[in-house]
Amino acid sequence: MTPEDRYVAVSVREWRQECGFSQYQLGELIGVSQKCVSGHEGRPLSSMRLYTLQRRADALRTDLVPCVMVGDEFSILVDLDAPVAHPRSMSLRQMRIRAGLTQREVAREARIDPSRPSQLETREIARATLGSLAEYLRGIPGALLYVCAVVSDGRVLVLRDEGGQTASL
Repeated sequence: MTPEDRYVAVSVREWRQECGFSQYQLGELIGVSQKCVSGHEGRPLSSMRLYTLQRRADALRTDLVPCVMVGDEFSILVDLDAPVAHPRSMSLRQMRIRAGLTQREVAREARIDPSRPSQLETREIARATLGSLAEYLRGIPGALLYVCAVVSDGRVLVLRDEGGQTASL
């Protein structure tokens, strides 16, 4: 596999199809109806929670990796109190501090409520929508959120909206 073939931008629907599952089969595995799976696949990626995508990843036997790119460096996004599982693991709080910013500065840059950075930094990131995480990261210059699924053949599926031109949120 060439490096160019390793990274593929896919929608949530294409991710399921790449793994060889029908909507009905996936629904059976995660305990929801086919209609619910279809509804999720029609929603914008920004409205989804990492928790929902993690349940899907577990059923599809893939690893879900939320990543943040700042310049040419990437970090794997983790909860504030998560054990360091990877040398590049970093919480939102750690990213903000590394960028030399206060919560107030992040809120001002991202044009969000001043209490929002504190809320996002202290809650489980799995419970946050991808849109709210991306909104927070707009306060850190150059930061982009990517959500990737690593499949068994080593390919990295970078999630994007259905018909979307970009994989970053």
